[in-house]
Amino acid sequence: MMYPIHSASIQMHNQRISLPIQPKSLSEEEQIGILEIEMSSTPANPLAQEITMTIDISGSMNEKCQDRKTKLDHVLHTTKNIIDLLSTMENTNISIQIILFDDQTENMCEMTHVKDTLKIKEIKEKIDKLQPRNGTDIELSLNYANKNRKKPNPCKQNTYLHDRRERNQWRNQPIQTSRICIG
Repeated sequence: MMYPIHSASIQMHNQRISLPIQPKSLSEEEQIGILEIEMSSTPANPLAQEITMTIDISGSMNEKCQDRKTKLDHVLHTTKNIIDLLSTMENTNISIQIILFDDQTENMCEMTHVKDTLKIKEIKEKIDKLQPRNGTDIELSLNYANKNRKKPNPCKQNTYLHDRRERNQWRNQPIQTSRICIG
């Protein structure tokens, strides 16, 4: 039997931890790190995939990290890297949408195919111009995602890029999400 994950580790500061670990056993400061996963080679999914990336642009994203870049700098760098990776994948049919939230929610771009190089270039230029502003209402963005998703679909994914750890706001949300938390 072939397992999809060959190995995984987390680099936290200068300490490497082998998986599996229990994130709750780590202090809040230790919950920030780099996750490395070595996957088995698998064929690309030919079905149409829709990925909505919801980005926190609230004022707290202006806080500096240890490397003197802001939390938003890291989120935007990560977002562009994800787009670059998706656009180079062969035999795929992937589209992305970007939603921004602070104390409001706005659609930065409609669902766009990652192979549309001209539109992707325009999206990345818009990403480069984003600045932190206002307060945070993550629940508003979750409600927005729920409104735009009629029923769960394994080919549609919401990914949140934010700096909050307010777990109580994530309860009872009937959408599939992955979270990338910075800071």
